[in-house]
Amino acid sequence: MGERRRGQAADLDRAAIIAAAARLLTEHASPGLSMRNLAVRLGVTPNALYNHVRDKTELIDALLDDALGEVHVVMSQEPRR
Repeated sequence: MGERRRGQAADLDRAAIIAAAARLLTEHASPGLSMRNLAVRLGVTPNALYNHVRDKTELIDALLDDALGEVHVVMSQEPRR
């Protein structure tokens, strides 16, 4: 693991942030997802999150990418009726 920047938690990484954000969304829907709430959930200051994601928009994009990565498309050989 590389050297930590000032204010960066030792066990905080992008994957942990995205996973915690997904749990917040599941538990509280979109109003519950804020950088402040996410920081509280992770036990860090909000500024520590910005070492891993540029802003809330990038965080939401990452959540969508993860969700879409879980989608499995099944192609049927049968014609639609």
